[in-house]
Amino acid sequence: MTRVQTANGLFLLRRARLAGLCWLALTASALAQPPQGDLAAKQQEDQQLETLLQRLDLVELRMAFLERKLTTTTGTDRIALAKRLADLYAERLLREQEQPTAGLTATDGGPEGTEPDDAAARLRAKIANLIRDIPDANTPGLGIVLSQVEFQAAEADAIRWLSERDEEARGRAASQLASLARSFAQRRAAMQAAVEREERALDDTNLSADEREQAERRFNDATILLLRAEFLGGWANYYDGILNQRAASLESAREMFSALLGVKESRELDPEWLGLDVPAKARSLIGLAVVEIGRGELETGGKYFQLLNSPLVAPEVRDQIPQWHVRGLLNAGQHEAALAEARRYVGAIGAESTPGHAQLATTLMQAGFAGDPPNEELGMLGVAVLARIREFKLLRQLIEKHKISLDNPDGFFLKWLAAQQQLEAAQKSKQADDYRAAVELFRAALGAAANESNADDASVAQCSNEYAWTLYHVGRWRDAALQYQQAAKSLEAIAQPEAAVKSLWMAYVSFLQGSRELPNLESDASATLKLLLEKFPDSDYAAKAKYQLMKLEGGSDERLAALERVPAADSSYAQARYDICALRHQRWLNSRGAPEETREAAETVRAVTTYLALASGSSAAERLRAALFGVEAANDGQPPQPRAAARLLDVVEPLTTSSSDETLLANFHYHSLRRRFAEGDADAAESHAVWLREHPAGQKYEQTALVMLARFADADLAKAADAQRAPLLRKAEGIYGRLAKVLGDDVDTLASNRNAAVALFKSSDYRLQLGDATGAIAGFETLLKVAPKNRQFIHGAALATFQLKRYADSLGHWRSLVRAAQEGDADWFEAKYHQIACLEHTDRATAAKVLRQFRVLHPEPPGDWPAKFSALSRRLLDGGQ
Repeated sequence: MTRVQTANGLFLLRRARLAGLCWLALTASALAQPPQGDLAAKQQEDQQLETLLQRLDLVELRMAFLERKLTTTTGTDRIALAKRLADLYAERLLREQEQPTAGLTATDGGPEGTEPDDAAARLRAKIANLIRDIPDANTPGLGIVLSQVEFQAAEADAIRWLSERDEEARGRAASQLASLARSFAQRRAAMQAAVEREERALDDTNLSADEREQAERRFNDATILLLRAEFLGGWANYYDGILNQRAASLESAREMFSALLGVKESRELDPEWLGLDVPAKARSLIGLAVVEIGRGELETGGKYFQLLNSPLVAPEVRDQIPQWHVRGLLNAGQHEAALAEARRYVGAIGAESTPGHAQLATTLMQAGFAGDPPNEELGMLGVAVLARIREFKLLRQLIEKHKISLDNPDGFFLKWLAAQQQLEAAQKSKQADDYRAAVELFRAALGAAANESNADDASVAQCSNEYAWTLYHVGRWRDAALQYQQAAKSLEAIAQPEAAVKSLWMAYVSFLQGSRELPNLESDASATLKLLLEKFPDSDYAAKAKYQLMKLEGGSDERLAALERVPAADSSYAQARYDICALRHQRWLNSRGAPEETREAAETVRAVTTYLALASGSSAAERLRAALFGVEAANDGQPPQPRAAARLLDVVEPLTTSSSDETLLANFHYHSLRRRFAEGDADAAESHAVWLREHPAGQKYEQTALVMLARFADADLAKAADAQRAPLLRKAEGIYGRLAKVLGDDVDTLASNRNAAVALFKSSDYRLQLGDATGAIAGFETLLKVAPKNRQFIHGAALATFQLKRYADSLGHWRSLVRAAQEGDADWFEAKYHQIACLEHTDRATAAKVLRQFRVLHPEPPGDWPAKFSALSRRLLDGGQ
């Protein structure tokens, strides 16, 4: 074995120093050149300090030390010091680079930008100044690192062109890669000569021990730079060959990678001989594999990728193999082969998420939906991968990037994603129509799964679970339970017992919820619990299933008696007392309207009071839920028990600060609102109503809350002085406006719901009083379509159109009011005045005539009307003549 091979092996075993460049790290320890000859005491101290900083890896302090020392050093020592500083700058610059070199982790088109950050920019400036002042400081190591930084930008542009056909990126990369390929070839040749020179120096048998140690160091340093130049040169030539269709560059890349790995065609290769347990050598073999594919040697490239599947190869490198194999084929224009390999790799991917899986999926979607030419099957394979590994956030980002429509998607995975998005929208809006739309999308997705070869069982099972959850939300309890059972069966078949038992438990919960409306489903709930105990007797849900099964078996009286017999010393006593509360509450609900209702309501309140008095470790949510059982029975039972309800609300109010269950909190605020309304406490009632309005779970109580707030608002206005009315009007209008929306403000709803019509009228009337005639008229005109003869609606429309100077429209409304009113009444004088005022703008002559008749019949109108009619006379009758 030659010294080159020995140094190569030793170097490849070094500790990884820089992100993604493990074996190519230019270590300061390898490049630092110790001063020669006798050292003065000061030089010895400086050397000791530098060595200490180097061992502690304090790069910044070491750079500062060398920079200061450089200002006081002269002659050959200054050049040697400058070279050490240059190599240290090179090491630091590598650490500052955000993107690893040679595509080792490149994925979807490379980095978005290749501009260096501030630290890297400062280092470059320091390097430029150092080389300007001391040209000899431009060491081979520094030159290679600077070329490497240039290569990173060129590689990113090359990948962007290959992935996205970015012409601007191609233009930048084409010339830069060609130049870099030549540069690395030159540096490689220079370093090969240096290695051979140092190797010959080692053959000198007259060297002393110190001289041999220094010669070995020089040899190792030259070898390190040779390896780096070969590695980077291989990648630069590969991209140049692919991008510029240059066969010679691919041959150069092949020769460099082969030399670096010691690969010869005549040799039967194996992972151990190649040293693939060293990540750097494995990554070099990736480079050789894609080069062979680029040369059209698909079988050879595939053979190298198979070698990389060895257990000797580091897991993080093996993880990259699928995406690099497929990317190499795509880069070479081998689309059919890329599709075949992609199918093979995707078929082996399970639910585990790794960076390599995400990168493969990204590559497939890029090639499938934005490649040249596009290939939808490739793109859908990428979608399948991201769905399998549950990377839905990334999947949605890529769907948005590639402008893939989910309006009418094809295939299981896109249909599933569309259903998920609709479910998320429904969970935000809490609208039943949104949930129903999600139900249909999930149903369509599962229908497509039957014909989708890539629809793996785990994904279909998760889709079934989400479909069941959506059915649960729309109240289709039985359908939800059956869907959960199907998901559990699928999950059990693919050895996911923890997920399967959760699905079975939710099937039980769905059946139990449905049994409140369809009592026969209670037997299905019991059967599901028995199935859970049979299939998963040792699961965390088994104990709960046994307990719930005990409660379901037998009639209500038997279950209640069994719960009452649980002794206080038993560990399940607190749970039993809670279950008594739930059972008592259910018995009270079942007794509504029957003679035993009063007794059942009182028993519910008593059971809840007993449970809340326990110093138990029950959760805040459970205690709050139990309290609300009692509050509901106290408030809505016959006869009502408002004091008992108030006591229970006071007891559990502190629990609301630690509960995150919005459904329970909504119930608490609803009952608290009713309590404060009955007590006439407007401020407290409003705070509860605001909570209900602002939280989705409280929106089912919003109508009740708004009705109560509206009554308070009307009462406040009735007793307010004129100066206080404006803010109260705005508040009242806001309440009634929202109430109108909640109740419905369309014609059909207004015709059938008197409360909706009242709400819209009050909202419009308050808007008119606030001076918003435009906002008011829309409401009045809608109301008139429902009740065209309603005098309140006509009056509101008449005032609004008059304020808007729509005098012709206003005139018709005032004429209707004149005819409907009793002549001489206050509302008759108002209508008559506005009738004449409208005619003033539409038919002045008629206005004057009507006014003269009015003055004859009513020379002294009551109230404030004389002044108003006098003003009309001055305008219409020439100063009253």
